[in-house]
Amino acid sequence: MSQNLIGKLNALYVNEQNFELSCFYDGGFSWKLGDTRNGFSRQGNEETLEEAIEKLCEAAHEELQSYLVSRGFRKEKVPYVRD
Repeated sequence: MSQNLIGKLNALYVNEQNFELSCFYDGGFSWKLGDTRNGFSRQGNEETLEEAIEKLCEAAHEELQSYLVSRGFRKEKVPYVRD
């Protein structure tokens, strides 16, 4: 796995955004944003691990934007999850 992908997962972890990544045989890679205690807000299944991580990060970015707007911040682009 490239350092770029590891960096993205680490950025989610550092920002306390819970997630799950899993795979099963030839079923691709499943991703979920959230956790079993509080629920999963977004989820999907991709063919490659790289695609799953990208989709997970996009979902996290969109969730962060929605959260900030709901708290009264201006609706400007929130910086993307960086490595």
